Amino acid sequence: MSDSAIPPRQRILSAANELFYHRGFNACSIGEIIAAADVAKATFYAHFASKEALCVEYLQQQNEEELELIHRAVSDARGPFERYMAPARLMEPFSANNDQRGCRFINMAAEVPAANSVLRKPGVDHYARLRTYISGLVSDLKESDPVQYAHVHVTAVTDTYLLLIGGGLVMAELFNELWPARHIAHSVEMLVRPQSPIANESSGLKAVDLCK
Repeated sequence: MSDSAIPPRQRILSAANELFYHRGFNACSIGEIIAAADVAKATFYAHFASKEALCVEYLQQQNEEELELIHRAVSDARGPFERYMAPARLMEPFSANNDQRGCRFINMAAEVPAANSVLRKPGVDHYARLRTYISGLVSDLKESDPVQYAHVHVTAVTDTYLLLIGGGLVMAELFNELWPARHIAHSVEMLVRPQSPIANESSGLKAVDLCK
């Protein structure tokens, strides 16, 4: 399909994806987005009231696409342990395919200091939903073999898993190297080994409502 055959709204969102992710929200002007999307200024404003409104929709779209990617990887995996590992194993190819640019939601939070900004909400939603999904994978793993995984504390492993994903992507971006993203899977596997101090740690941990 040629660019001219792609609906203008999708061309604008595709341009936003490229520019916001690789250059940053604050570094891009509406004029640059219009030029990259090859649309008229009036067309842009017919679809989006502002650059901020465009960015919110772009982030919401990426939220759904990234979660669907994780869901497909889990669905393709065989057995509870492979399903548990699937999100972690996606992080290296994800980082490689995006030139170690990191997590678009964390990047946006760095650009927008205000905690109540609408540009942060898709990221909060992304990690809250991912946390819930990972919790289900950890629970399924534990239930698959109550003896082998009796030591696993679901909340502790879930929250550490989430932190490893976010932190690994940030470090891959910082160093511009793949080893931090590659290390995510190794560390996630270590979480459920019997000798892991995280797996059975419950003292001092308090569940946090990410959606507050």
